[in-house]
Parts: sequence; C-alpha cells; structure tokens
Amino acid sequence: MSCSWGGAATAAGPSYTTNKTMETKVSAEMPRYQSHKKVHALKIDSIEFDRDKAKAEGRETDGSAIITPADDGYAPFRVDALYVNKRLPAKQDVPIRGYYVVYKDGYKSWSPAEAFEEGYTKVGELAPHQKRVVDEREALSGKANRLWAFIERSEEYKALPREERILLERQLRVMGEYSDVLRERIAAF
Repeated sequence: MSCSWGGAATAAGPSYTTNKTMETKVSAEMPRYQSHKKVHALKIDSIEFDRDKAKAEGRETDGSAIITPADDGYAPFRVDALYVNKRLPAKQDVPIRGYYVVYKDGYKSWSPAEAFEEGYTKVGELAPHQKRVVDEREALSGKANRLWAFIERSEEYKALPREERILLERQLRVMGEYSDVLRERIAAF
C-alpha cells in the first residue's frame, strides 16, 4: 500500500490518503507554537531586482537585488542571489510586502508583513494590551494625586463627616495598592 499527504496543511492538519479502494482521512489539529525570538528586521518598501536592471543594460544578471527599507534612517542595501532565490517569494513581478529579517545566529530571511506583524512587537514599543496598562496606571496616578491633594490641603475635606473622610483615606490606600500592582505588571513587560 502506498500513501501520500493530500491537501494543504491547515490548523486541522494535513489529510492522509491511501491508494487502496477506500480513502482514509485522518485530521487532527496541529500543535501550536508561540514565538519568543528576538530578531533584527526592516520593513521592505521596495525591491529592485538586478535581473530587471541587467536586462535594460544588456548584461548578465548577478541575481542580486537592492532592498529599500520603509524605516526612516536606513539606506537601500544589496542582497545576494542566494538570498533572492531562497528567501524571497518566487512571484517577483508583484510588489513584495514584508520584512528583511536577521536572526541572532546571522541567518537572513524574508517574512510576509502580516505574519511578521502578528508575531513580533518592536522592542522598546509596547503591545496594545501593555500600552493600556501603562495608560491605566497614568490615569490612576492622576486621580490618586488629586485625591491626596484634596485630603491633605482642602478645607472642604476637613468639613466632611468622619465616616466619609475614613472612606476617602481607604480609597487612597486601595488606589496606591492598585497602582503598585500595575507597576509590577509594567516592570514585567
């Protein structure tokens, strides 16, 4: 009995078929992985292939390409034929959107923009949920500072009934604890 993998690999996994009279399909969800690598990368604005330039100039191509980064402050740079042939998508007659990626060991690769942006956050920049925590702590600090100033400096506070003053002081303590929890979360980013 011979067998082959049929169909595309999806989250449900590839399908397995045999060439006997019956076709068997086995499908299970593939294991999930989360990226935790740190890489250097530049978003690609455009790529100029040497083959196009060589054709216009009537010469042999060296197979290289010049990548122009979308990021400010980075000059266009050349990648060799090996990178062009192995790393860039085969369909090179359409604009290539993606990232030039260099891994810790020096390996250079290309990643489609959507996949890269879903999997990586620029170091030094916060993910959206992290930004919300920072914003929440800043807003809380402003409120806690105003409450502290009201308690410490306001004649109106002193005129409040004792029970209300106790609740406001308790509120300030709880806001301080809440702020400490947010600070610890931010420190872990």
